[in-house]
This record gives sequence, structure tokens and C-alpha cells, in this order.
Amino acid sequence: MEFTPKPLPVVVMPLEDECLGSWIGRLGAYYGISVSTLLKTIHLPLPCNYLKNWLLLRPINLSDALTIAKACRHSKESIASMVPSTGHILHYCELGICVHCLAEDHANGRPIYWRRKWLDAVSVVCDQHESCLIPIESNIFRCYNNWTGIETQLLKATERVLRDQETNKILDSFDKTSPFLQWLFCDELAQQIAGSRYRLDVVSARQVASDLLDALLYVNPAEQRSSALHEYAWYLKIPFDNQQLSIHIRSNHVMSLSRVQSLEVRAFAIAVTDAIMFSRVRWGSPQATENLTETSSFWTSSLWAFLPKCSVELLSLRAQNWPSHYTQTCWPELRGMEKIAMSQSSKKTLRSMIIQENALVIKSKLADIRSN
Repeated sequence: MEFTPKPLPVVVMPLEDECLGSWIGRLGAYYGISVSTLLKTIHLPLPCNYLKNWLLLRPINLSDALTIAKACRHSKESIASMVPSTGHILHYCELGICVHCLAEDHANGRPIYWRRKWLDAVSVVCDQHESCLIPIESNIFRCYNNWTGIETQLLKATERVLRDQETNKILDSFDKTSPFLQWLFCDELAQQIAGSRYRLDVVSARQVASDLLDALLYVNPAEQRSSALHEYAWYLKIPFDNQQLSIHIRSNHVMSLSRVQSLEVRAFAIAVTDAIMFSRVRWGSPQATENLTETSSFWTSSLWAFLPKCSVELLSLRAQNWPSHYTQTCWPELRGMEKIAMSQSSKKTLRSMIIQENALVIKSKLADIRSN
């Protein structure tokens, strides 16, 4: 016999774009109980995956979503709109907040809450304020059982960042490039970005972006070398260590970016991916080929030299599902593996050239090297 939960006597209202974990955390704070106890009360035990970070709470199945909806006096559609996307970051990864959003909430007397979009792996910039998200350690949700205490910590972080605008220097250099790939995974601007920037439909553009991100992050321990993204970081003189940029692809095919712990590294990853995708599209255009700048050519010519063998194989395999016209125009090398092998063999030559041009490299930031 299916259990029907008794509705809670009082329920705080969810706020605009609030994620489910934030709302449940505020409910727990209202009743003075932990998130885990609240869910047990409505006969929905907290899954072990979320014990370390209940902010990322998402129902395992439709039955769980209906249980929350009935107990919390909301429609299942409302609950579904609060659930983090399938591309959300994992529990051990660094979170990101927009301090301007939180400052406005506090100034206008609104509760401090966590936006759903901030949990997406590709979200590194606030859509509303066009400012970089600020890193927050995820362990605060292990230290506090409900929203009580979280609000204070977020306001302290907001005050500290607004007082010292020099923090987050690395992220500041990406804020001009990162939003493009971020917007590709959002419904509002996805069609426009996919068509005008990457010359693909939305589904195909997202697939190419995800596959390229996986290839750039992928390393095989047997090869004993860095990921392609680490090579790009080395070129740009950005101090990311190898472990921050090394991902082992798993069979469950969860987006590799969601496993990257640091918010700054995720920003770097999507900014590089956007630069490569955009320069590839321009490279495939006869009108634009003559006007390519040296920095645009860099993304096109250096990719294969930076990719380890395992990443080349992964990308070649994934590219079989890309639109044939796009692959033929923008990624013709994927039709001939011998060209890729030839490019990889020139890695030493490329490194020598880069070292000789060190003075130019030191002056360059990723935001200045973008193709647009």
C-alpha cells in the first residue's frame, strides 16, 4: 500500500529560480530540524549521495517528486522546476554565488537563497549581472543541517568580495568568453548562440561542446602526461596544477566538467572550449579565412599537438555522432587520423616556438585571445 504523506502545516514559499535543496533547507530551518529529519518526516529518506551536500538534492524518481509535492503543498511541475539539471556539479565540487544577487536580496528584504542555475557545471557567470560567480566551499552544507547559519556565511562572503574587488583575478579574465558556452546550455539564448556562433542547431552544438570538454579534460594514467587543458594553462601561464585538470572518463558518461572541483578551472575549461569551437567555425568560412588573426589561428593549429593520444581517440569516436556537414567543414582532420598523428608529432616544435614567444604569451590573457 502506497504511503501518502501528510501535508506540512506551514510551508515557506519557494523563490524565483530557487533550487530544491535551498527550499528544503529553508523549510528545515523554519521547523528547527535538519534536512535529513524533515525528509524522514515525509517518509523520504535523504539519499546517501546528498549527505555531504543537501543543497544538490534531487528526487531519484517521479514517486519521490510526488511525495515532496504532496507534503509541501506544491504541484509536481513546481517541484520539477526546482530540481538541478542533469549537468549539475557533484557534491565535492566548489560552488559559485553571485554576490550582487545576494546583496540585492538582502537590501530588498528578501530571504537569501540559492539559484538553481548556479548549480550547473557550465554556470560561471551571472546572467543578470554579467559578473563572475564567486567560489564557495561546498563543505558549509556539511557543517549546517539546514539553512540556519548558511545565510550568515553567504552574507559574510558577499561583504568580503564587494569590499575587495581584487579577489578572483583569474575568473575576471574569462568573463568575456565564458558566457557564450554557458548560454548554449540555457533555454533563453541557446538557439541564438548555437546558430550565430557555432553554426549548429542547439542539440548538436551542446553535443559538440560536451564531447570537446570531455576530450580536453581526459587523461589516461597509462600515458603519464597532462590533459590538453593543462597544456593550454601552461601556454597561457595560468597556475593550474595537473590534478585540477585531469579527469578519467567513466562509463556513466556524466559530463566531465561536473567533476572539476574548482570554479576557476570550470571557467577556464568552458572559455577554452568556446574559443576552439568558435575559431573552428570561422576557419571553415571562406569569407573569414583571410581575416583570421594569429590568435584565432592558434586555437585551430595547436589543438592536436596539445591533445594526448587517448583524447584524440575519444574525440574521434564521439565525432561520429556530429553532423557530417559540420565535421567536414570545421573538423576535416577527424576524417583522416593520419593528419592528427602528424600534428601530434610536431608537439616539440610547437613548444619550442611558444617558448621563443614567451614575452608575447605573458602579456596575453584568455579573454584577449578569444576569436571574436
